[in-house]
Amino acid sequence: MKALKIIFIILAVILVILVLLLGYLGFMPFVSHLFGSDKPKDLGVKYSQEDLNSQDSKSGVKQEELPSSTTVEKSMQFSGSKPIKDSFTGEELTAKVNDNSSKWGFYPVSRVQIKFNSDGTGEISGILDIGKLYTWATSFGIPASDIDWGRNKLKFIMTNPTFYFKASGTAANNNLNTELISASIGKLPIPVSWFSPYQDKINGYVNSKVHNVSGFSIKSGDITGGKLNVDLNFPATVKYIGK
Repeated sequence: MKALKIIFIILAVILVILVLLLGYLGFMPFVSHLFGSDKPKDLGVKYSQEDLNSQDSKSGVKQEELPSSTTVEKSMQFSGSKPIKDSFTGEELTAKVNDNSSKWGFYPVSRVQIKFNSDGTGEISGILDIGKLYTWATSFGIPASDIDWGRNKLKFIMTNPTFYFKASGTAANNNLNTELISASIGKLPIPVSWFSPYQDKINGYVNSKVHNVSGFSIKSGDITGGKLNVDLNFPATVKYIGK
C-alpha cells in the first residue's frame, strides 16, 4: 500500500507540473490566464476608426451579411472583381481585421496586430479560435482531409491560443512567396527549421487556394517603407455570416 501511495503522489506531481507547463505555454484554460499566457504579443500597433475608414476607402470592397441559414460551405462568398493599387499601413489592416472579427460569425482570429517593418518584414500577433478555424477553412474551400490533418496536429490545445509570426515576402504574377523568420503558438516557439524544408510546398499550397478565390489576382506586392504595397484585383463584394 505504501508503494502505491508513493506512485500516486509521483503521478499527481507529474500531472500538476504538466498542467502548469501547458498553462504557461498558453494551452490550458484558466491556468493560462493566471500566467498571462492568453494575451497576444504586443507589437505596439494602435489603430482608430480613421484607420478603418482609410482602409475601406482605399480598397472599396463591399461587405454584405448572409442569412443565418446559410450552410457552412457557403458562409463566405465572393463576387465581382475590382483593381486595388495602393499602400496600406499596419494600422489600417489591423483595424480591418479586428472589424471583421467583431462582425463575422466564423472569423478565426481576434485581438490582432499587424506591423510592417522598414527592413521588408511583417509581423502579426493575435488569438486563434481553434473551432472557428476549421469552419473558416471549410468555407474557404480547404479539403476535409487537410482540415482533419490540422485538427489532429492541434488536438493537444485545449484553449484558443495566442500566435505570433514574422516573415518576409513578395508577390508577382499571381504567385505569393513568403519566408518564415520566427513563429510561436502560445509561448511555445516553433523552430523555423521545421518549416524550411517545406517552404516551397507551403507557398505552393497557399497559392493554389488563393487562386481559387473568385475575382482575385495579383500583379505585384511587397513591403517597403513600413507599408504593404499591392497591385491586384480583389472581389468587389464579400459576403459572410454575421454573429
